[in-house]
Amino acid sequence: MAVSKAGFVYPRTAGHEDDGDISWCKFVIGFPNPKTRSPEYNTFRKAMKRKMEQERIPGFVGSTADQWAAIQAHALTLPPVPHRAPLWQTNTRRGQRFTECFDYLLRDIAKKHQNKLVDLLRVPVAGPAGPAGPAGPAGPAGPAGPGAPVAVVNDRKSSQNICTELIQSMLIWRLQLWPVRATSASG
Repeated sequence: MAVSKAGFVYPRTAGHEDDGDISWCKFVIGFPNPKTRSPEYNTFRKAMKRKMEQERIPGFVGSTADQWAAIQAHALTLPPVPHRAPLWQTNTRRGQRFTECFDYLLRDIAKKHQNKLVDLLRVPVAGPAGPAGPAGPAGPAGPAGPGAPVAVVNDRKSSQNICTELIQSMLIWRLQLWPVRATSASG
């Protein structure tokens, strides 16, 4: 029997002892063919990614409790989840297993989506060098000045259905909330 890397509290049912964590969660939630990447699961993942982009949620760690609750509420309305949605946060063994797996699957989607956002668009952190730094007047920070967002062009990923302006605004918004503090050299 495979041990859960995620540390699930509830044991797996007979016939699913050797399933991976994601496959087990897809089975509990009710996706058809949980050991494969079914069209139903792909549709669910894409809908969750779109919702995260609309709500400007960079990932699970960067979200507020209200934002994450909105993501969970939206996910409970997407097929095939609604037929098992009454199990959500119920005080039964099946309900707690469903809640545990549902949360794990949503966090996994958010984590992978966050990694994709970072790969698609990188915002360099401005160093202490000014505009006339080692790279010249229009150095690595670009013509807009130090700290300005610079998109990394990647032709392989340009055909994906991801709005880069939204991603850029999410990352700029995140930098505005947590600005980079310059360290004092005389300290």
